[in-house]
Amino acid sequence: MNDGDLKGALLEYKKGLRVLESVTRKDHPSVATIYNNIGCVLESMGDYEGALAKYNQAIASRLLVFGEGHPVTASSYNNIGCVLEKMGDYEGSLSKHKQALAIEEFVFGKSHPKVATSYNNIGSVLDKMGDYEGALINHKKALAVRLSVSGKDHPDTARSHNHIGCVLEAMGDYRGALSMLKEALAKRISALGKNHPSVATTNNNIGSVLYHMGDYDAALVRFEECLAIREHILGRDHPYTKSCLKWIEETRAQMKIRETLF
Repeated sequence: MNDGDLKGALLEYKKGLRVLESVTRKDHPSVATIYNNIGCVLESMGDYEGALAKYNQAIASRLLVFGEGHPVTASSYNNIGCVLEKMGDYEGSLSKHKQALAIEEFVFGKSHPKVATSYNNIGSVLDKMGDYEGALINHKKALAVRLSVSGKDHPDTARSHNHIGCVLEAMGDYRGALSMLKEALAKRISALGKNHPSVATTNNNIGSVLYHMGDYDAALVRFEECLAIREHILGRDHPYTKSCLKWIEETRAQMKIRETLF
């Protein structure tokens, strides 16, 4: 969704909220849903403070109506956790995701897609906190659930392989990382096609591992594949595209250094 679409969606949600608030209680479940939807749009627009405010309004209503142990309350905890992660409040984010997980495990059991998502979210936060062992444990839990529930070829399963690969890279296990990332890439291409943003991301991740292994030729191929997709979808000025260009520049610089040594 582009910026114009997001602004249009925000305007419509705000109109709907005014109408709904005029005819029903502010703690009505439908009002909470619109608060949540406005929060999602604001988060997509990068207004994390605004998103957090709306998510907090949504959860206040949901706690009042549904209570602590309801799935929609867990959903709000997850949303708050995700935006806090983007704001750099990792401790706060981790706490919210753990609250969501506790509710989801109680309501759905341990083998449910929502439980896998919370494991994934916890793993991502722990990764950013530098707790790679903890991150790996949670991403492996997410993978186990997704393999059981969604199967080996589902995009969510590929996402878990991708995350595990990134954590293994951070831990210095480049061969293990490469194996996981290649598996993720194959699944993503099969499920989403060769020109999907997720395919670009995994190519970039594989390139990073190969770069750190000193295989600059193979790394360059992956970065260039990533660049082609991102330029086509996001344009040359997008931060993700620029990140890929920077990797290419650094890889070519290392290749020139290598040439001078041999």
